[in-house]
Amino acid sequence: MDNTATSEYWSIVTRLAPDAEWDESLLPYKWKPLCSECCKIEFDETGNHARYVLGKWHGRFQKEKATEDQKRRVGKDGLIQHK
Repeated sequence: MDNTATSEYWSIVTRLAPDAEWDESLLPYKWKPLCSECCKIEFDETGNHARYVLGKWHGRFQKEKATEDQKRRVGKDGLIQHK
């Protein structure tokens, strides 16, 4: 489980960088909500060219697997819907 504020979730779902390149390993997940461990965005030295690459867990909170109930409540936006 990840907090959307600590991942690339919003840059992906809002297509912040529509012309970004994607690491080949991430192509099956292109434009799908991904956690910080799965994906991060990098920019070249000019700040104009973006590339989505494999991420690294940020360590801001303990890793926790979603419960079966939480998994059932994941909406189309990739967020867990509250009851």
